[in-house]
Amino acid sequence: NRFKDRMKKLEVQNTMETSAASYYLGSLATEVMVAIYGFDKFLELTKKIKDQDFGIAFKDTYGLSTDEFYEKLAPYVWAQIPKI
Repeated sequence: NRFKDRMKKLEVQNTMETSAASYYLGSLATEVMVAIYGFDKFLELTKKIKDQDFGIAFKDTYGLSTDEFYEKLAPYVWAQIPKI
């Protein structure tokens, strides 16, 4: 999907713009995770990523893959981007 493709591009590009976009998208994703699952679950994830791959820790904590989460997150993110 379009959102996932854009997320993957942010991973490989290293510019000031992509860094800013990455932080912004990360803050939106964190906002959604905390709003839906609570802060304790978010803390659980942060503890697990010390010892596990992020994708595995995410799936173990939230019960869905990062790709599945991106699909659910996409409508919220698109709604936050101002229309030009």
